[in-house]
Amino acid sequence: MSSKIQQIIKEIKSTQTDKDTLSKKQTNLFWKESALLHKLKEEIFSNPNETKKWKTFLEELSIPLDTADFKVSIYKKWVQDLGFSLTELKGIHTKKLHTAVHFIKSKKDAKRVLVKARVRSLNAREFTTWLKHQFKKTKPHPY
Repeated sequence: MSSKIQQIIKEIKSTQTDKDTLSKKQTNLFWKESALLHKLKEEIFSNPNETKKWKTFLEELSIPLDTADFKVSIYKKWVQDLGFSLTELKGIHTKKLHTAVHFIKSKKDAKRVLVKARVRSLNAREFTTWLKHQFKKTKPHPY
């Protein structure tokens, strides 16, 4: 193999390593921001009369309300209410975690859902269909 090809291969491997590192940092920052937003929502903006102030606060940070609510609901359900560690949730797409929030009633349910959510070949639509079939007698959670 020519040295030119070897150099390109080396650069590709370096780029892949950089992407992996960035992805891990992004995941860690997602959970850190989720925890902080949850803390603010619970401790400062918990009163229903504070909704307008919460929205204004988020606007000042350039965080869309639906994004903040998405992150807060995932953190509240999976970490605070069900007691899962971030290590246990690592590698699971947050969209799946958020969708499941509306179905889970117990830690036993959650463990079953996490097993299914880890299946990477199962897209979000298929995962939602599975949830609906598994929990058909369950009314969606109010989040």
